[in-house]
Formats: sequence, structure tokens, C-alpha cells
Amino acid sequence: MQRAVARHAARNTFAAVALLGAAVFVSGAVAAQNPRDTRAAIVPNPRDTGAANAQNPRDTGEYLRLFDTDGDGRVSLVEYQEYLSRGFMRMDRNGDGAITADELPPGTRARKLPTLDGRRRELSAAFDRQDLDNSGYLDAREMAAPPQ
Repeated sequence: MQRAVARHAARNTFAAVALLGAAVFVSGAVAAQNPRDTRAAIVPNPRDTGAANAQNPRDTGEYLRLFDTDGDGRVSLVEYQEYLSRGFMRMDRNGDGAITADELPPGTRARKLPTLDGRRRELSAAFDRQDLDNSGYLDAREMAAPPQ
């Protein structure tokens, strides 16, 4: 029974991540078409030359700099969560911390609507798995390692 529940939870998590990825892609296209959307500034438009380079880092150091907003050469949990929550925040058009049914891309459904708090908890767990030396920060080596 516990294995079945674990498999079901894993499938739901995978589906939610896939749904969020698709929604981020669609929401980027919608935001690019709506110049009055003030939240569009959170994530650079990948059609811009500079943003294209920022979204496709050439090396580990460049990848680290995308996350490292204070420039100290390492990534804190807050920096990690902020960077990886950008897509969620773009989808959350009303800014209430939850992706409601009307904010999902047309034709998509979710059994449980995602929340920003839930997203941050998931990212915190991923950060902890990636923080191999338990320093509370990710360095370039840890950022480059595949998530555990």
C-alpha cells in the first residue's frame, strides 16, 4: 500500500512539474504579447538577444551568476528559490500565491492547484539534496552536479 501511494505521489509530482513547465512556456508567449503586463519583467524575454544568452549559460560560472544576485560567488536558499520561482510568479497573474484554474494554459487541468509556498518547499528540498557539503550555500561545483 505504501509503495502504491509513493508511486502515485511521484506520478502527481512529475505531472505537476510538467504542467508548470508547459504553463511557463505558454505564459511567456502571452506575456510577450501583453506590454502592459508588469510581471513580465521578472523573467527576461528569451527572444531578446541578451536574455537568450542569460537563459543558455556557456559554463558553470555563468550558470552560478544567474542565481547569485548578491555576487558573493555562492547561491543561498533564498536566491535559489527566487530564481526557480520566476515561472510560477509569471503564471500567478493576480499575485495571490496560487495558480488558479483561470491562470492555467487553456486545455490543462490540475487535480491540486500549485501554490508558491508549495513550490518553495519543493525547491528547499531540492536545494538540501544539492548542498553536498551542508554549508547552506551552493557553490559552482554543487550547482553543476545533477540533482539527487
